[in-house]
Amino acid sequence: MQPDVLRGVLFQRGGLALDLIIRLQQVAGMEVLTEADIKKAFSARQKSVLNLVKETVFVPA
Repeated sequence: MQPDVLRGVLFQRGGLALDLIIRLQQVAGMEVLTEADIKKAFSARQKSVLNLVKETVFVPA
């Protein structure tokens, strides 16, 4: 299976858990996501969550 096809199959349903992706890479013997890719994605997600928390006004119920 080509890496592009594998990537498409893995992410067509909105993504998979990171631990599953890493395990599949080990089993398949191919690297689809590098450590740098994972760090970049986590950093971007972390920034968006922090911005959301900062910009959202929480009203006590």
